[in-house]
This record gives sequence, structure tokens and C-alpha cells, in this order.
Amino acid sequence: MTQKTGRKIDFSILNEVFGDLKVLRLCDERYGASRATLWECQCLICGGLHRVPRFNLESGNTSSCGCRKGASREVARRAKVSENVVGKVLRGKWRSDHRVSEAAAERVKRVAAELNYQPWYRVRS
Repeated sequence: MTQKTGRKIDFSILNEVFGDLKVLRLCDERYGASRATLWECQCLICGGLHRVPRFNLESGNTSSCGCRKGASREVARRAKVSENVVGKVLRGKWRSDHRVSEAAAERVKRVAAELNYQPWYRVRS
């Protein structure tokens, strides 16, 4: 199947899971000025349906519908750090030069383990 522009659509992500979202089908509508393809995804936690651009799924920018936001907030609250620190530390993108102490990073890891919270970002193989 091709788009009106003649570009081929890669269906290899059908039925793949990105974080908490499972790709169900290609949507008829397009997104943004680049007319990016939108994929209908189902949240594996709440069951909600969401339309997401492919590049957001593959990059990890979008991997949940937001229903898990409360869990990362709780980790941040208990570890006494901001939410963006929780994401960086648990996804392995944290370095000591990010103005986050090693003690804070260890607190985040400990609290996340206590709450059984894992980051939702998944690298495609």
C-alpha cells in the first residue's frame, strides 16, 4: 500500500508493543506538516485507543497513553526529585554531569524497585 505521495508504508510495526502501547492498525488520517502516518494503538494498561505517529513510537517519545503518569510522580515524590530525573535515571540516560547527584540517582532506583516501577521506554531490536 502506498500513500498519495507515492511513499511506501512499512507495516512491520503492526502488533508490536512499544512500552504500554500495542500497534493495532494504520489510521486513515495523517499528522502535522510532514503528513506523518498515524497508527492506532491500544494501551495495555487501561485499554484506551490512541493515535500516535510512528516516529514517536520508535523513538520512545510516546509509549503510554499517560495513565501511568501517577506512578512516575510517586517515584519522584518519594525520592525527592523531579519527574524528568526519574525518566533519565531509569532509562539509563543519566550521567553525573546532569546536575543530579549519584545519591539522588540511587534513591530513584531504590524507590522504583520498592514500587515495582519500570520505565516504559523500549529499544527496538
